[in-house]
Amino acid sequence: MSIKTSVAVVVVMLAAPILAVAQTQWVDDPSNPVIPAPDPGAWDAERYLGAVIEVDGTYHMYFSGRNSGPGVLYFEIGHATSSDGGVTWDMDDANPVMTFGDLGDWDDGTVWLGAVIHDESGFRMWYGGNDGQVCRAGYATSPDGSLWTKHPDPVMDVGPPGSFDAQWVLLDTVIVRDGHYQAWYWAAASQGVWRIGYAESDNGLSWTKHPGPVINSGFSPEVLFDGQLYSMWYSVGVSGDADISYAVSPDGVGWIPYSGNPIIEDAALPAVVYNSEDGIYEMWYGAYDFSIRRATSSCCGPVFFDGFESGDTTAWSATVP
Repeated sequence: MSIKTSVAVVVVMLAAPILAVAQTQWVDDPSNPVIPAPDPGAWDAERYLGAVIEVDGTYHMYFSGRNSGPGVLYFEIGHATSSDGGVTWDMDDANPVMTFGDLGDWDDGTVWLGAVIHDESGFRMWYGGNDGQVCRAGYATSPDGSLWTKHPDPVMDVGPPGSFDAQWVLLDTVIVRDGHYQAWYWAAASQGVWRIGYAESDNGLSWTKHPGPVINSGFSPEVLFDGQLYSMWYSVGVSGDADISYAVSPDGVGWIPYSGNPIIEDAALPAVVYNSEDGIYEMWYGAYDFSIRRATSSCCGPVFFDGFESGDTTAWSATVP
């Protein structure tokens, strides 16, 4: 065994969080697109995927849609369900299931889907509300995933002028561990310059932000925790020219991007579910014609960056003589 290989093995053993069985290789579903491009006259003629969760064998998908409009205004939130593992979807007859607020409300310009979870209290959603100036994070609850009641006020405001989240905050993934909430959110100081922030909460309503971005270029973070390691799939680029990338983290704050990024090209807005029954990861993502596609991953090669090739030792968690 060479010296280089010996040292690499030591680093792998001592830096276990850096060695991750990673979902970086994905196979497109032969049924794609699982939700075809919308009709030009539909309420969701412009459709953007938000979240997918599984509840008692039924998959619930949430997305943002509008017929037309400028910038990020006039979006509403739609809902679809699937009983065959997320391949065949039925649109909710009540769509859109959430609309923007009345004139003068803090969310009277748009509502944009963020994160959805399900627990003993029912369905819980964090969404973005825009008044035409800034996007703040809101909160809503539902007994069935279709009929939603909004919390009256934003639960997270934008940052002060000059901060990385001065114009846009949208909680995109929320994970609850032992009663403690972790969230990763879209952030922007100006529209089109996206970063990913991190925040924590004891109740899902009052949030403490990490002081700076945890990903400097990216949006729509989808995060899963496997008991030891956090995995993030996120979008990089701009509208019409975005890809999906992957990163891992031992704590949800310090992230190591996969060296082979992007993992899916010409795609954005990933939603990922781990199917424990089949032992596979399932991803739904948006295509540029506003259709939604599905892909699966049953694991692949490890993500491991040791810095030997580049001379970058920032990924090491042990001092190597």
